[in-house]
Amino acid sequence: MNPKDQRDFVRSGARYLMDHQKPNGKFIYRARPDSKGVKTDYNVLRHIGSLYSLSQSRSLLDAKITHTIDRGIEYLWRWYLVPIPGPQMQYAIASARPGKRNDDIAKIGAMGLALITISSLGRSWSKFDADAATGIARYVLSLVRSNGTMTFKHNYRTGQVSDFISLYYPGEVALGLLLYGARQSDQEAMSVALKILTKLAKDRRYKKEVPVDHWALLATAEVFRLANAGKIEISEETLDAFYFHGIQVVNEIIKGSENPYMEIGSLVGNGQCCSIATRLEGLTAMFPLMKERTDVAQQNVADLIEIGISHLIEAQFREGKLKGGVPWISQHHPNFVKVGQAPEVRIDTVQHSVSAVLGGLALRQIW
Repeated sequence: MNPKDQRDFVRSGARYLMDHQKPNGKFIYRARPDSKGVKTDYNVLRHIGSLYSLSQSRSLLDAKITHTIDRGIEYLWRWYLVPIPGPQMQYAIASARPGKRNDDIAKIGAMGLALITISSLGRSWSKFDADAATGIARYVLSLVRSNGTMTFKHNYRTGQVSDFISLYYPGEVALGLLLYGARQSDQEAMSVALKILTKLAKDRRYKKEVPVDHWALLATAEVFRLANAGKIEISEETLDAFYFHGIQVVNEIIKGSENPYMEIGSLVGNGQCCSIATRLEGLTAMFPLMKERTDVAQQNVADLIEIGISHLIEAQFREGKLKGGVPWISQHHPNFVKVGQAPEVRIDTVQHSVSAVLGGLALRQIW
């Protein structure tokens, strides 16, 4: 992989997000290169995720990226942060702005992602940032049970618990608690994160198929990083269980890549760039652990990372009003002409693609 091409991709993708942010901090969620209309919905998780990828990109961009991130965080706090009074103040991230449908619903995945993003800022927290992060962490901890299971969707006004379940929220929440706990030296947060990952590993250990859960892979890699740095105490037996679970997910990604379009770098048959990118995020996180353990699949994973990143780089728009954007499906994939949504650029596709390529860049010293 050419590091310059990867850096150029990240810069261009980050600038796309910067250029598609309104003065109030809200992103333009969807855009197309043609005159066809797009949906006007807004997903706060995609907003938070875009801020995370921009924070990851800070070192490659000029100072303007800081203003973009700060505007985005201010927008998040202003319209989605909800105080929950109690002996210790808690904060929820609402699913919608005040007065909109579901403005009383909180999804734990949004809080987990908010912790990931705020903990990844390359700057000191303001007093309000610190209070918000602490309040969000308290609320998240209140939604996680002692066995590592959690309430996925909660009405913070009525206390009603939904039966909604997300396969990916546990890994997201675990990573958020790990990053927050490490930044704030909060052992309880990190301990709960380990319980979540232990539950996932236990429940999935004997499954023939497991979800392609890139957040769990990112959280697993973070556990190993913190353990190596002496910031958490964890047994070798538990680390082995986490690694085994990670390899289960990696093998699902490998199986999914066995499709007619793998030769052009499409790790999924339908060609959706966001799905390719999330898989690459997981693979690039796990690769150093696989190399350290001389895992038999490490070369296979290295090949997938290389061709997958090349696919995303080729898919990125190089010119025009959507320069730097990544379409739903690459113009080099046969489905580009078959799927009406294919040319659409969504901020989550750009976000995950930027994070994926940054993951590849981080591997260049051990490649």
